[in-house]
Amino acid sequence: MNSKIFILTLFAHFMCTHAFSQVHNHVQFELPVTIPVLLSANYGELRPNHFHAGIDIKTQKITGKSIIAIDSGYVSRIVVGPYGYGKALYVSHPSGQISVYGHLKSFAPAIDSFVTRYQYEQKTHSVNINIPEGTLRVFRGEEIAKSGNSGSSGGPHLHFEIRDSVNNAINPLFFYPQITDRAAPQIQSLYVYSLDSVHGIQTHSKKYRVYQKTPGEYYIPGPIPVSNKIGFGIKGNDKIHNVYHIFGFYTVSLSVDSKKIYSRTVDTISFYETRDINSLLDYELFSKSRQYIEKLYVEPNNELSIYTQKNNGIHVKPHKMLNCEVIVQDFHANTSRLHFKIIADTNSAHMPITAPVYSYATPFEYSNEQFSFITDSAAFYKDFTFKVEIDSSSIETEFSPRYTINSSELSLKKTADISIQSHIRDSLRPYATVRYESPSGRRRSLQAAFSPDGTAHLSTNRIGTYSVVVDTSAPIVNRLNFTSGTNIQHKNHISFRMYDNFSGIAEYIALIDGKWCMLDFDGKYSYVVLDLTKAPITKNSEHTLTIYVKDIVGNTNEKEYSFYW
Repeated sequence: MNSKIFILTLFAHFMCTHAFSQVHNHVQFELPVTIPVLLSANYGELRPNHFHAGIDIKTQKITGKSIIAIDSGYVSRIVVGPYGYGKALYVSHPSGQISVYGHLKSFAPAIDSFVTRYQYEQKTHSVNINIPEGTLRVFRGEEIAKSGNSGSSGGPHLHFEIRDSVNNAINPLFFYPQITDRAAPQIQSLYVYSLDSVHGIQTHSKKYRVYQKTPGEYYIPGPIPVSNKIGFGIKGNDKIHNVYHIFGFYTVSLSVDSKKIYSRTVDTISFYETRDINSLLDYELFSKSRQYIEKLYVEPNNELSIYTQKNNGIHVKPHKMLNCEVIVQDFHANTSRLHFKIIADTNSAHMPITAPVYSYATPFEYSNEQFSFITDSAAFYKDFTFKVEIDSSSIETEFSPRYTINSSELSLKKTADISIQSHIRDSLRPYATVRYESPSGRRRSLQAAFSPDGTAHLSTNRIGTYSVVVDTSAPIVNRLNFTSGTNIQHKNHISFRMYDNFSGIAEYIALIDGKWCMLDFDGKYSYVVLDLTKAPITKNSEHTLTIYVKDIVGNTNEKEYSFYW
């Protein structure tokens, strides 16, 4: 890159971030860790149903690293649960910002005592506590927790966020200029989508390999033949010079004949609109192969506020060649460009849509005597096709036919109300649930309410295959770390595995000598810990442990053990 282009790139990055960052440049925060900061995920990365709202800081592949308050303030919220952020702290600061620390192993003693007391008073394992100012004060640089791997974490790290006073997530890198990056993003492939000229429905897609000319400069050789109306998608990732992980783009833009027609930047994330990421993605490809392809056009019911330029596709005129450029940047203005040409292909026939098309702007209803699918208006991101296939071949093992929705749209912005008529007998109805199968073949249980005639009613935002099944298998409790009847005075905790094969665990209780005890449940590993040092029991005596587990449809399992502690 020559010096003039480099200077212009830095200037453009400065201008696009200056208006935002000048509001916060007077705020100086401590880093949340005392070890060198290396990231494993950056802010704004594309994730299923949401943008990544913070940064993930590596903790040297272990748990137990010191987590400190980035500024003085007070703990305003504490969350403990088996999924999501696991153990998490929210600290409110005088500047108006809120710092968030997720996937923790443990809290500092004063905070831990507060949480434990609350859990035992309320007899609840999972908590989401809003705490008034003045209850749990913290000071800048004070250790407030130890790093962990709790919740839906893929390995030991700290998930760290900074939010504004109305709970929007802000890019933490605005506050930490010492976190640097010298590596440019990588562009891997381009997708060209043929779009219906009236409704914008995708009728065909093609992937094009991208070639690297020089560092940061990519191209596709020869003009790409296209017809009628098209849209583009881009696949790639960002790199940071001192880690091996891959990251998401900060800004993406598309220009056609030097005119910018698409541009987006993720500086703040509203949790009210983050689900619209499913419209930013090529959701069909994501749902089938978990690949993240970003569309470079915007569908009409996509309300993300990240865009500065929008297009709904490009109409290509006959015999017209267009020069296109995609530019991707990271937060530190490292830049990569993809150059390619497109030309109208007069020999390529447009693929018409033969199925009925429905407007996203109006309510929709499909129904027959045994199955219905109903949505409000604006439930889809754009106009869509809709067809239901009915398969009765599995009627011996399931209690309804399988209903498969085939639609040009696989993601819903709002939930749909579904009803399925079943032939389930009364004795099995308490154990009935709806089995959902995604387009990629993944199965899960969806909780439903059953009316007296056996009709299942549920709300869902998933498109796929539905059927009524029963779950008569009780949850499983096994692999305790002691044998019943033994002396475990050398242990300070009891651990075991707890899981359910289908509908999922709804309730779990542990009693020692009839007294409720708090359980720490890690859902991703089905691993449960009972801290004996916090349990309301007498030392140096015999005890009886009772474990009770219930799944979503009501199957129960109860185990009893004796031990000396």
